Amino acid sequence: MTKLNMKLAESIFSAPSLSEKEGLVLNAIRKFSDENNWHTLMDAYGNMYVQKGQLERGEKFPVLVAHVDTVHYDHSGLIETGGRLDIQEENGILRAYHPDTGMQTGIGGDDKAGVIIALEVLSKIDKGMCAFFRAEELGCIGSSQLDTDIMAQGGYAIQFDAPGNEVSEYVDGVKLYDSGFLDLIAPTLEEFEMTDFVKYNPFTDIARIRERLDYNTLNMGAGYHHYHSSTEYVVINEMEKSIACALEIVQVLGSKHYPFDELEDDLNSDAFYLGESNWEEDTPLGPNPAEPEPKSERPVRRAAVSV
Repeated sequence: MTKLNMKLAESIFSAPSLSEKEGLVLNAIRKFSDENNWHTLMDAYGNMYVQKGQLERGEKFPVLVAHVDTVHYDHSGLIETGGRLDIQEENGILRAYHPDTGMQTGIGGDDKAGVIIALEVLSKIDKGMCAFFRAEELGCIGSSQLDTDIMAQGGYAIQFDAPGNEVSEYVDGVKLYDSGFLDLIAPTLEEFEMTDFVKYNPFTDIARIRERLDYNTLNMGAGYHHYHSSTEYVVINEMEKSIACALEIVQVLGSKHYPFDELEDDLNSDAFYLGESNWEEDTPLGPNPAEPEPKSERPVRRAAVSV
């Protein structure tokens, strides 16, 4: 199984980030992209897209998605000064500590772990694109203003924004994939034991992509636990599993277009009400257990922002 690039992980996890103050994480992404000679683009809102390779006639990019903001407001002082979190590993678990207090603080795995996974996958495929969205925690503001011309270069999209190794079926009431797409990737999900399907995920950016683009999408676990809390941590082997699983999915699907079957969505439009979400059932691991705080909908604010 793929080993996590710890240098990359440390550079992203140590960068504090809040909604509308994502500059340090975006700078770390751009630095890693420049080192690999990848092409970076910014849309009007400040979302970042990273492209690798050139598309041939009829090809489409696999799109790898994550959001770059977190909810850890005790990091705001570090953002103002350009400070970094202290990232420590113990028994395969990564935790963050505030440099001023020495106390544990949220590592921001939701969704900096997803950022790392997306970049790791991109580094190991011939061609692809990452989409990194701002202000997801305020109600998917960034992805609601995604650049459709850029995203139309994709043929399918995979986001990494769920606890542990979960797989989302619906996000914010939006069905992410049709049965034909699931049939193609189900053997890979089973191989990597990514079979903890969640009927309903409150919200994340992949739903906005599914609404605005015509292709199938997926949301996979990013290995984080106790999200939105000071005891948040990430499990390295769960991140590695997501990377390996996504790599095999890309190998299976290639650089093709997988249009979403809208008729199937109409026929199953009420399906997500039939099951209950287990989004909140995040099993504690290690010391300092704490109940995860589920994401809750908040009104979308469309204020001017700066990176």
